Amino acid sequence: MNDILINTPLYIYWMFFSLLIIGLMQRKTRNVTKNRALLIPLILASFSLYGLVADFGINELSMYSFISGFTLSSMMIIYLNKKISIFDKIIYNDKKKFFIIEGSYIPLFLFMLVFFIKYMLGYFKITKPVLFENMNFIILFCYFYGMFLAIFFMRFYILWKKSRLKYIYKQNLKS
Repeated sequence: MNDILINTPLYIYWMFFSLLIIGLMQRKTRNVTKNRALLIPLILASFSLYGLVADFGINELSMYSFISGFTLSSMMIIYLNKKISIFDKIIYNDKKKFFIIEGSYIPLFLFMLVFFIKYMLGYFKITKPVLFENMNFIILFCYFYGMFLAIFFMRFYILWKKSRLKYIYKQNLKS
C-alpha cells in the first residue's frame, strides 16, 4: 500500500484535495450563476465520455455496458426525484440569473466516488493491464461511466429546466 501512495504523482494528490475541498463547500446552501451551474455538469459529462473512450474504446461490450449504466441510472434518478423532489431543492432567480442550491453531502460523495474509480483504473492500467481485456471488468467500469454520465446529464437537465420555467410561463402569458 505504501508503494502505491509513494509512487502516486503529486498532481493526483492535488486533484484529490481539490475535489475534497470543493465537495465540502457543497455542504452549504450557495448561489451559483446560471452559466457556471449549467457548464459544470456538461464538462463532467464530457469527462465521463472521454474516460470511456480513452480507457475502453468504442466497441460492442463497452457501449452496451455504458448505455445500460446510463439508462438504469437515469431511471433511478427520475424515480428518486419523484420521491424526494430534487427539483424543489433548487431555486432559480430569474432577475439575477443565478441558482440557489441547497447544501448537500451528495456532491462530495460523487466527487470521491469518481476520483477513486479513476484512481483504481489508473492503477490497474499500470499494474494489471490484462484486466482491461476481462469482460466483467469492462462491464463494471463502463457501467460506472454510464452512471456518471446519467448523474451529470440529469443535473444539467434539472438546472436547465428550472431556469426555463419562468421563460416558458412568460411566453404563455404573452400568447
